[in-house]
Amino acid sequence: MRIARLSALGFRNLEGMELVPGRRLTVLFGNNAQGKTNTLEAIYFLSNLQSFRTHRVRDLVAFSGEESRVSGQVESRLGTTRMDVAVDSRGRVPRVDGKVQESLGSYLGAFRTVLFCPQDLDLARGNQELRRRYLDRATFLSDPSHLVRLRQYQRVLKQRNALLKSGQDGISVWDERLAEIGASVHDARVRTLEQVGPVVTKIHEFLSDSRERPSLSYESDFSGEDVREALLRRLREGHERDKRLGFTGFGPHRDRLVVRIGAGTIERHGSQGQMRSLSLSLKLALLRWGAQVGGEDPVFLLDDPGSELDPKRLSLLGEFLDDWTGQVIVTSTRADAVPFPHPVDCKTFRVEGGRLVESGGE
Repeated sequence: MRIARLSALGFRNLEGMELVPGRRLTVLFGNNAQGKTNTLEAIYFLSNLQSFRTHRVRDLVAFSGEESRVSGQVESRLGTTRMDVAVDSRGRVPRVDGKVQESLGSYLGAFRTVLFCPQDLDLARGNQELRRRYLDRATFLSDPSHLVRLRQYQRVLKQRNALLKSGQDGISVWDERLAEIGASVHDARVRTLEQVGPVVTKIHEFLSDSRERPSLSYESDFSGEDVREALLRRLREGHERDKRLGFTGFGPHRDRLVVRIGAGTIERHGSQGQMRSLSLSLKLALLRWGAQVGGEDPVFLLDDPGSELDPKRLSLLGEFLDDWTGQVIVTSTRADAVPFPHPVDCKTFRVEGGRLVESGGE
């Protein structure tokens, strides 16, 4: 899978931007605040219908603008697909081959990407919301119906929380529904981690020169029990507590992805270097996993890896990518963003003021 062409109009500071990436490696380089990350964000948004920098899609529209549009031509084993997302005050409108997509499921999956960016260090630092999101992303790659489960769970959770805050009766009805859907979300995450966890461990061993072997586990307040029955019991027992707090205190939205190196968790006992290696290992494992379950390589997006990785880890990343056959697009302040051990087909673009100029590998 690869993106053959990208255009952006009114997206952040990208006005009339056109990009024809290389088949193997593309480097977007230049000074800060010129549009390198905005270009990567446009590609990610085209793929995922969300930004990795903001929850408000309106923020993606250029200052004083009314609308933005990102379009791309994606090549995969199924052929060539034209994808397009428009954003205005009403939200986003995704199209595939000119047809408006009414459901997320019909759009997502046509163009798969994996992103590594400086914010991913929070994965290693113990941000459990990000870790749950990571597991959900991995689960979606192998089982697109997981997106439906998540959206159902979030809707029911929102209804239950609203009822808790209002003080009205009828919570028991929502307990049943939340336990049913919550059990399916929990079980899907556990199944995914059983398969992705060993991939993370193997890649991290490579990045640490076999000095470190992390272990990953999924932990909840009802591990080892029948999940649906245990969650339903906890929800019922916690009525008074939840009413007092105004939110639901049990369920998959509170579960934890725990990472240990040795006897301790990495966020409490790991060094900054170990945490940087782990965050990269998690994303490279997602890349490998996506290729395994999807039948072709996702596009790998790297936002300024040199800001988080020291020269040794950058070199190891280069070795990993040397064996990777998929498309890689990386931003950096330098044209030689990632040191590959062997020559690689590469296109480089200097980014200035939201415009891209092919540099010819300077």
